[in-house]
Amino acid sequence: PVRTVLTNGIWDNWFVQAGLDMSLMNPYGCNFSNTIPKGMTFGLNAAVGKWFTPEFGLRGRVQWDNGLIPNNSLEWVAPREDPKQNYKDGGIGGATIEAMLNLTNVMAGYVPERKWHTTGYVRAGLISQFTVGSASPLMGAGLEETCRLNDRLSLFGALGYQVSTSEGMGFSTTGMDVSSGSNGFFDIDFGVRYDYELEYTRLGDSLDVAWSNNLGNTGFINRNPFHQQDYFPAWIESPLTFKGTLLPDNATDTSGNGSYWVLEPYRFGYADNLPNTDTLGCSFNIDWAVEPLTREAVKLKYVDFVRVYTALHQDCGWIGETSTEISGAEDLHPDAELPACIETISLPRKEIHSSFDLLGRRTRPAQQGFVIQGNELILRR
Repeated sequence: PVRTVLTNGIWDNWFVQAGLDMSLMNPYGCNFSNTIPKGMTFGLNAAVGKWFTPEFGLRGRVQWDNGLIPNNSLEWVAPREDPKQNYKDGGIGGATIEAMLNLTNVMAGYVPERKWHTTGYVRAGLISQFTVGSASPLMGAGLEETCRLNDRLSLFGALGYQVSTSEGMGFSTTGMDVSSGSNGFFDIDFGVRYDYELEYTRLGDSLDVAWSNNLGNTGFINRNPFHQQDYFPAWIESPLTFKGTLLPDNATDTSGNGSYWVLEPYRFGYADNLPNTDTLGCSFNIDWAVEPLTREAVKLKYVDFVRVYTALHQDCGWIGETSTEISGAEDLHPDAELPACIETISLPRKEIHSSFDLLGRRTRPAQQGFVIQGNELILRR
């Protein structure tokens, strides 16, 4: 069968990471057996990333070593004549862009309940020893193991190997010396990852509602004279948190002074997007269903209910916050039925008191039965 994976919205499946870092640097021409302690540094790292599918993601990462925790036996850093000056001048900093491949999902398929994930990554960026005052290119690869604690927190551990030019490792050389001086070092990380989200906070009855989003931005849903009801649901405890798809803004202030706004319809969407007379534009098919976190396609036999929520986060001045207005819903297939699934089993007569069919009519105790599965009729004796 063909496996379909849908990419998610721009605001979905973001995460941040923060951890402790240990690097084992081995400059060109140095004996690796002396890396501990001569090339060992300690520090911190942080990253922001996004999973585009259950298998592929990108993240930006920064690293700061030998700036908070000194290693008094450290020698293989600049300046070579006084390595302790490296710590005094702020240590070593690096910034990389990393492509991630979730090897667990690639080989075993995506399972929402899975806790352990193994991810491979490649990185490219810059590294600088602040005492030198310049940066050098850096490339590397590694493996990361993640243990998911709950829907929001994960623990991770990573082991990577990186290479840089001689200048990046404390040897200020030029020309052929730099190009031939491939310097390697191991990078070991441990920390936590936190998934982004959008949160609303009640400030009080009949007051504006405060919000904060997954980019660290904050603001308010301001009240306007057209809607006098409470904006925060009275029966829900504050704060109220949402995770899901965020669509791009579709409102334009065509007047230039905030007096006239135009909201263009999307090419997709099934509620409050196109006029109600556009049946196709206001309907949806359950075959479009996706798993909320990964956006991977799922197959549903039926739905019990449909929840409609606003997928925008924009404010249109005097009109107020863009929100979904619903006047009703219509089943486009009211006569559709699910295949019957009926099964009776044989029981000792003394255990049978009464038997009833699906219409509530009393029947005689059954000694044989049948099952309807799809279009098949299976007799059982």
